[in-house]
Amino acid sequence: MMPPLPKLPYSGRMARLKVDMTIEQCIAKASHVFDGECEFAPISGTGWVACWIRADALAGRTVQAGEGQRAHPFLVRFARRAKPKNDKYLDHLELEEKRFLFLGLDASTVDDVLEAAGVGGQVVSPRVDVDRLVHDLVSPPSALVWPDPAQVPPEERGGRPYLIGSIYAGIEGYGRNMRSASFFGDDLAEAKLFKRILGRLSAYRVGVRDPAKEKEILSISGKGEVSLQTYRGKEHLAAIDLFTQFMRLNGMIDWKEIPQ
Repeated sequence: MMPPLPKLPYSGRMARLKVDMTIEQCIAKASHVFDGECEFAPISGTGWVACWIRADALAGRTVQAGEGQRAHPFLVRFARRAKPKNDKYLDHLELEEKRFLFLGLDASTVDDVLEAAGVGGQVVSPRVDVDRLVHDLVSPPSALVWPDPAQVPPEERGGRPYLIGSIYAGIEGYGRNMRSASFFGDDLAEAKLFKRILGRLSAYRVGVRDPAKEKEILSISGKGEVSLQTYRGKEHLAAIDLFTQFMRLNGMIDWKEIPQ
């Protein structure tokens, strides 16, 4: 029995496979390529799975995973059919079932697993409208769909659905000597300097925080790259699911593949 996943920073990506495989099948295949083994354990009460890969050939940071054992921990979120035939996937998977969120202690380790599974060139990253997300969190439009709208009726909504804790952005209007900027704070939408120059920013990565608990949820880039400052357990996973649902409901995630 594997221990709970360590509460450490994680990073990786949100993506979709172009082949009829699930991310779970890819991870299992990669572990064999690395001459190692992997173990999956559903995180009860969530749609997430904890994964451990024990493989000396896989680069990246490892943690203690039992007496005298070290392994690579991963957080995996992927779609399953409600009632798969014989508890197995069919030969043809729907697009939704090929989408996943795959996080490890190193983003490079996540990429190495995908490469070892032979799908490194068969992965599509979504386009996340980070710039629109930032503007909508600073000044929420009336049409904005809030997270979990059934539990937060319109009359009880106050302020903004999420706080902005960090932003990485390109900046216009200051010449070649100042092309980009980074901002960090408890709630950047309330910072006068930030609001004053918002019109000249083009955000490409944003970190969001829970307005009730004032804790970081995740940081996401325009290419679906995701990182967690520190994984905090089941409650954190629920918050991530709610935020990704919020982005989907508001059309901020585009899965259309860009023609090469």
